[in-house]
Amino acid sequence: MKEICRLDDTELASRGWRAFQLTNGRPAIIIKSGDELRAFVNRCPHAAGEVYPATNEAGAERLKCNQHGSLFTVEGMGLTGPATGMSLRALQLTLQDGVIYYQ
Repeated sequence: MKEICRLDDTELASRGWRAFQLTNGRPAIIIKSGDELRAFVNRCPHAAGEVYPATNEAGAERLKCNQHGSLFTVEGMGLTGPATGMSLRALQLTLQDGVIYYQ
């Protein structure tokens, strides 16, 4: 297991998300939605653009690719754009003693 951050991390608590690097140097993102935590390799499956949290007109939380505008659910499923039907690569998370780890 590799440490991402503490559950009470200021950036994660205030914005609801935080970027981090995997041990192989690839970018990743962790998202806190309500009481749920999710983390993904931060690469759109369509063309490897990075994704960032966005909110649609109805107020629903989404992830948006900065390259071609594909929208993903916070569960990582592509909804619109070139990545429709594709999924972000999810990371397995563990919470132990207030620290978030990935595998």
